Amino acid sequence: MILQFLEKNKKYAVYFPLVVYWLTLLIATSIPSKSLPEISYSDKTMHFLAYGGLSFLLTLAFMVQKKYPELRGYAVLAAITVATLYGALDEFHQSFIPGRNAEFLDWLADFAGSILGAYLCLGFLRLPVKTGENKSFS
Repeated sequence: MILQFLEKNKKYAVYFPLVVYWLTLLIATSIPSKSLPEISYSDKTMHFLAYGGLSFLLTLAFMVQKKYPELRGYAVLAAITVATLYGALDEFHQSFIPGRNAEFLDWLADFAGSILGAYLCLGFLRLPVKTGENKSFS
């Protein structure tokens, strides 16, 4: 199963990508608006996709960690909660960035993306893995 591979390689396959992604998100949301390129679509789409990605990676991290085994059963809820709370903090943080502001609709897009990202991760983890002999293993 994909989960077995990720558990064995969690440092590089799960935790490192999560940290890099989260730092990139923090840096991107700290840039003043006048320094940003114009986008041809709604910024809500960006929020939705960004927090969907964060929630996907958080779900992976909660699923592979072994320190709190009971948390694995709540990985989706934990990921959605963490991503949504971070989204609220980030909206507050953006209110101090020149040209940016905190918007409730941005936070709702963060929340909606977080839900989709967590459930997409569950679907991803259920995918069968093919070996060189084209056989599924679990």
